[in-house]
Amino acid sequence: MSEIDFDRDGLDLIEIPVTYRGKQYVLREASEAGAVRYSNYRLKDSRLDRDKLVLNMDRVGESHAILVSECLWEGDLQVPVEVIRGWPSRITRKLFNKAEEISELGRDTEEDLVKQINLLQEQLAKVRSEKEDPEKNGLGVT
Repeated sequence: MSEIDFDRDGLDLIEIPVTYRGKQYVLREASEAGAVRYSNYRLKDSRLDRDKLVLNMDRVGESHAILVSECLWEGDLQVPVEVIRGWPSRITRKLFNKAEEISELGRDTEEDLVKQINLLQEQLAKVRSEKEDPEKNGLGVT
């Protein structure tokens, strides 16, 4: 098995200078915590429909502002999501696309998708078994 050396392999934090309305910002790749907040928000209230994951579309746009806020810095401070929401969509869309790209969040790998499918299938099987066996979930009549 080969060694993983992030220093040698040039995997430094990606930072892109951004200027908007005369202010200097830095767009940084998302931290793990930021990526998790973005993913959790995006998937919240999603559901399975005929064995397919259906995203809550009301959350998609807001999740974009959340990712931009997680990645956009003015000095040592993150730009608050409330500020991002006030910017024109054409600006935030470009920032979102770049943040998603540099954070490698836009495309799931085959392994990621298989894990998600397996997890959802386990959850679906549990729901179905509880539905079929009322004794299991305490709904049995005595």
